[in-house]
Amino acid sequence: MQRLDNASFKSPYLTHPFSMAALYCLAVSVSMGVALVSISKLLVVLAILAKLVSLWRAGELRWARSGYFTFTAIAIGLAWLYLSLLWSEGGDGERMVSFMRHARLWVLPAVYYLIETRRDAFKVLVALVIGQIFVVASSWLLWLGVPLPWALTVYHSSMGVVFASTLEQPVMSTLMLVILWFLRAEIPQKWRQAVVMLAVVLTITNVFFVMTGRTGYLVMLLAISLAIYWLLPKKLRPVAVLLPIVMAISLSFVSTRFQTKMAEIKRDVLEYQKGSFDTSQAQRLDYWVKSLEAIQDKPLIGHGAGSWRMNYIRLGGADKVNPPSNPHQQFLLWAVEGGLLGLAFLLAIFAMIYHDSHRLDSAAQQALRATLAITILMGMMNCPLFGAGMGEFIFLIMGALLATKQRQ
Repeated sequence: MQRLDNASFKSPYLTHPFSMAALYCLAVSVSMGVALVSISKLLVVLAILAKLVSLWRAGELRWARSGYFTFTAIAIGLAWLYLSLLWSEGGDGERMVSFMRHARLWVLPAVYYLIETRRDAFKVLVALVIGQIFVVASSWLLWLGVPLPWALTVYHSSMGVVFASTLEQPVMSTLMLVILWFLRAEIPQKWRQAVVMLAVVLTITNVFFVMTGRTGYLVMLLAISLAIYWLLPKKLRPVAVLLPIVMAISLSFVSTRFQTKMAEIKRDVLEYQKGSFDTSQAQRLDYWVKSLEAIQDKPLIGHGAGSWRMNYIRLGGADKVNPPSNPHQQFLLWAVEGGLLGLAFLLAIFAMIYHDSHRLDSAAQQALRATLAITILMGMMNCPLFGAGMGEFIFLIMGALLATKQRQ
């Protein structure tokens, strides 16, 4: 990847500084909590409107083609989910809320639209990395027993959870490390080795020895495997398929938390087979089974946006007290609410992101593909694109990486 040049760039519209400020706020806030994310997204919307007005007044407002198929796939997918509101079986208060949560996909093209140069794209990613490094450092301080007034009080300090949860925080830390590792050539040579190695050591050990999220363990194993995969000569890359297994076995001997959380999966599945639904994995399996039953009822067009919870209750789900709004599985959620057509649109979005990554420089291409792989893996066990904070985190990274293929 070529280095960023130092040439000054004059934006074609007057609101560019405000656009960048909005993106910086979003890039930092995605690490800091849902409330700040909502405020930052409002700033992004205002920045888009300001840019459109500025271009219109200058007589330069026109339909621009990015050459990326990702944005078309997103538009079609969201249009289908919006259309599904016509036959949605969800409650009056759930249908539009659910669609709006799906609609956070708009963040990806919005980030791309506001970024004017390759330099801008990297500045946004730097802001995101700085925000997440602050989270990792805070997590270590909590683990060491240092009281932090900005940290959540829901979790015990030894768990190292700062703003998010045991699910989101390790995944966000892993994605930050993906950006830092694959784009390390952009760091000045004088500081590169120290910055990267310090971040790698602190983040990996934090995820495996401080965090307790099983999903976090899996995505970090995937990220490390992909990093090694692209470092190896092509003839040796097939060996990298075995890396996650080897690393998982090794971690089971050195990390008590990793060993405990992995053992819980087997225990929870056995409890589910006995008819118990009181464990995390048993609840997930129940959500997934009921989702498959709902898909069988309306396989093609689904039950409509916002209908998953109602169908789970209708089909006799075990969680009768307070069932969630989603099955903790991204693909099943789209299949239940949008049918197999909806699932096809979701898969098309992922496929187009991969397809469009071919247009990027090798480092940005690898970073985008690693981010996509982590998103898909997380989607097998959760709904990362449906959740506040996590979804914006992913879409900001993807939008900024796609924007690295901008004019200098």
